[in-house]
Amino acid sequence: MQTKKTYIKLTAALLCLVMMFTCFSPFSTAYALVRSPRLNLKYLSAVRNTSYKLNVYNMQPDYKVFFSSNNTSVVAVRRIKSKSCRLKAKNSGSATITAEVTDEDDHMITALKCNVTVSPLAVSIKFNKHKVILTEGSTKTIKAVTKPNISSEQPKYISDDPEIASVSSTGVVTAVSEGKTTIRAFITNKKAASYTVIVAQRDSDSDDPDDNKPEPSPTPTPSIYFNIK
Repeated sequence: MQTKKTYIKLTAALLCLVMMFTCFSPFSTAYALVRSPRLNLKYLSAVRNTSYKLNVYNMQPDYKVFFSSNNTSVVAVRRIKSKSCRLKAKNSGSATITAEVTDEDDHMITALKCNVTVSPLAVSIKFNKHKVILTEGSTKTIKAVTKPNISSEQPKYISDDPEIASVSSTGVVTAVSEGKTTIRAFITNKKAASYTVIVAQRDSDSDDPDDNKPEPSPTPTPSIYFNIK
């Protein structure tokens, strides 16, 4: 009898736990779907005299954010909006940007940080190679070298004739049609370097189906024997 009572109590306790879990699970699921605030950037390599946008994602309606820099002589915080701000890289060095997220009662939710390194602008630019020959439809990445080496400035690439060869912002050249053109790379101080691209027509003979046929085997020459007595 005692064993039966114990079994009934355990069963009732389990039923209570199941009912509690069923009642609270929607709230738990909803809570899990609420994502924590985060920055669009945690690390930033900036160039002096340039601006960058820092944004906080997953902000709730009652959240507020305050941006600050621990070294305003290197990186200053400008044009603060409700969820974002504009960073101004002023001088070479490093700084940490902090985004303090609070609720409507100014209770701290989290403090997000972005580490910024500011390098000087490039003063010179060149290509180690100056010419390439490509076939139509092929691609090649060209890289302009800037000085000083510590500068993180990225050159801007432009093609004199994109209908012959186009170039992406990262220096990927695509051969479009037969001809010759020049790719130019610029830096902020307006200095530039040039790279010649020659596009050759794709060999149309390779598309001839007869080219794929094996060459006929040569007819063997009959052997001639001479009997010498």
